[in-house]
Amino acid sequence: MHFYFSDFIISPYLISFISAFVITFTVSWILLRRKEIPRSFIIYNFVLNFVFALLCGKIHTMLLYGLLMDFLAAGFSSIGAAFGYVLGTIVFILIYPKGEIPMFRITVLVLPLMYSIAKFGCFTVGCCHGIPYDGPFCVMYENQIIHTGNVFPIQLLESIVFLMIFLICLGVYFSKSSDYVFPLLVILCTTAKFIAEFFREDHPESFFSVNQILCVLALCIGLGLFAFRRIKMKK
Repeated sequence: MHFYFSDFIISPYLISFISAFVITFTVSWILLRRKEIPRSFIIYNFVLNFVFALLCGKIHTMLLYGLLMDFLAAGFSSIGAAFGYVLGTIVFILIYPKGEIPMFRITVLVLPLMYSIAKFGCFTVGCCHGIPYDGPFCVMYENQIIHTGNVFPIQLLESIVFLMIFLICLGVYFSKSSDYVFPLLVILCTTAKFIAEFFREDHPESFFSVNQILCVLALCIGLGLFAFRRIKMKK
């Protein structure tokens, strides 16, 4: 699928990719300004996040499919991008420790929103498509890169699920239980991603995929950091 404007051809994947960062930045801006974080710091943090997300998204793909592949031609991994986005905020927090809690909490909060929008782009082009499936809402891809039979619309389902996760965590963020946004989001996102991997056509039959292993590690690390922080706060 492409959109044609005179002599210009625009992929909906590119539109979704750009929209994911623009909408995420807008939401982050509103939430961080409510915490009186300086405007310049929000911009610096987002630029750092954007750069780290691009680099880590590409590097993760190269680690999965071969380090010798061309960096620019390598695909873009959503898990690598999410890791890079958070890593960018951690680096920024080391520079600006005063905004540690709101910066980190809001950065993590908006990740499922970014993922939801970007995954819709994946749905339009057919990358990381689902297992063969002839039931309701099945889709078929026929383009220069991919030719499939009827497959499960896993990318669209992920887009909907992660949007719901964002809305749930946003509600928790504005409640009296805002301290639990991070562990709740880690649990929901890693669980959803872990289950979704079973519905991809390239999922290994005999073992967990690399992404599933990373989800388990992220869950353990996230909950471990949360427990460490709670213990430290009590002391």
